[in-house]
Amino acid sequence: MGLLERTKRYRKAYENWISVMWAIYRNKPRIKLKLRNGLELEGNPTVAASISCVIRFIGEVRRASVELIEFTLNSKSAILYEYTYGDLCALRDYDWLNVKGRRVLDVSASIGDTAVYFALKGAREVVAFEPYPFPYSYALKNVEANGLKKVKVINAEVSGHDGTVKVT
Repeated sequence: MGLLERTKRYRKAYENWISVMWAIYRNKPRIKLKLRNGLELEGNPTVAASISCVIRFIGEVRRASVELIEFTLNSKSAILYEYTYGDLCALRDYDWLNVKGRRVLDVSASIGDTAVYFALKGAREVVAFEPYPFPYSYALKNVEANGLKKVKVINAEVSGHDGTVKVT
């Protein structure tokens, strides 16, 4: 992502966008973030980038911390724990995809951000596969936190051949 696109995102998200970008440029580990909607928090460059993606491409941020973000999507509230392990900017890549009333297979679900996104976009059912224990545990937590009964998260890998793999 280029500097111009990042600048647009940060300008839309933060009152103090210049100091946020300057802190990131200087590799500061902690950054004071003042969102345009009045929320204030201290985060890191990954938190700053993730929040700016939500505001620019998804919806309004209702609350945020280093551990979780709550935002609106299609007038529905969504919560994601450990959201910085996901890629919230990538969710806009699925805007063109009409999932309303359809079954969705989410391979490499990570923390469940895409599964939550598809469910909130109207998918009839989402089956999400994540082989690694750490992101799988947060995918379960994120699906539960959003009360998404139509999303099933499976701790398994999807492959083109039979066999077993030990994932640690």
